[in-house]
Amino acid sequence: MNGQIQVEADLAFEVDGTPARLTSDGDHLVLFSTHPERVWASVLSVALPVGNGTRAVGHVARELAAAGLRLEVTGPRGKMAHLGKGVRSPLGRVVTGSAAVAPAAPSAVALLIWHRLPRRGAAIAALALGAVAVAAALRRRRP
Repeated sequence: MNGQIQVEADLAFEVDGTPARLTSDGDHLVLFSTHPERVWASVLSVALPVGNGTRAVGHVARELAAAGLRLEVTGPRGKMAHLGKGVRSPLGRVVTGSAAVAPAAPSAVALLIWHRLPRRGAAIAALALGAVAVAAALRRRRP
């Protein structure tokens, strides 16, 4: 062994009623769920010993990287996020405090931002996005 952690896993579990499976054979872990966005949202909502929300995800990603492990969160429509070893994301650093978190799907980005904003800021962001969507729809209707 080269001093890095090696993991052999095949674990089925549920997160808030959503089935998930963690598999690994070495330093690459894969968390698969039929609804990875629900799993991702649940993780962002729970209080962990290292904190809660996006900062806790950043902490976990740094710990994975330090252990030489990489976690891929995925589902039937593809990859949702990467955490840990070899991951370098400026967006991840801004939103979670760790560049070792790389959202790979728009829904992962949206959930990270939603959980990062204070509730008042999230409501304002939702209203702004709604206004932009309405303006775009009205613009398309003009001849």
